[in-house]
Amino acid sequence: MKTTTKQQNNIDIMYKGNKGFILKFGDLAKTLSLEDWKTTSLEDLDSDTEWVAIVTDDAEAYLNEINAIVTKMKHPKTCFVIDLHPCANYKHLQKLWDNYMMTDRESVEVLLRFIHHHLVNMSMISFTIQDFRVCSVPYPFVKAVSADIVKDAPIDPNAQAMCYGLCFEQACELGTSYMNAFGKALDEIGEGKSVPWSIQNSSDNVIEAIFFYERKF
Repeated sequence: MKTTTKQQNNIDIMYKGNKGFILKFGDLAKTLSLEDWKTTSLEDLDSDTEWVAIVTDDAEAYLNEINAIVTKMKHPKTCFVIDLHPCANYKHLQKLWDNYMMTDRESVEVLLRFIHHHLVNMSMISFTIQDFRVCSVPYPFVKAVSADIVKDAPIDPNAQAMCYGLCFEQACELGTSYMNAFGKALDEIGEGKSVPWSIQNSSDNVIEAIFFYERKF
């Protein structure tokens, strides 16, 4: 389903199914075209909402607005703040928001798919949001890429940490082949880096990779 957008109170609000929402703050964030996400109103963020991803041009500029939403979404709800602006004050924002990270525009759609596939929905094999935070807190700048499941897993030797999400159908005849190929990628990465990974029962047939970097200002 093609994504549509609607502006309300300087925010674009989108949702997936009836459990996950995306809120976009800022002109750049609003230009993002995200497949398979629908539009809704801010009032629909209610007790049935399980998770929210906030994409913003500048988290500091929209701090009060984001804070109001994050406060509303406190545990056991889950909220991700995705900042398109490199923020020198990121440690302060990490203290405010458990799942704060910086990224570039090109990574946003894959990052959101990864969150939906592997962090907020039960996978066949999974890791927790806390495992994800082991990577994202010390290395808060992330890049996200994806590749067809039949191709080699993307690897960035310059990343301080990385995590992977594989999406293929549980009954797939090639599942063992996919895992053997992924195992070779893990061997290439070696044991010196933290590499959480997950498998989601999905017909998307992709491998999604998140690379984490230390941001220096």
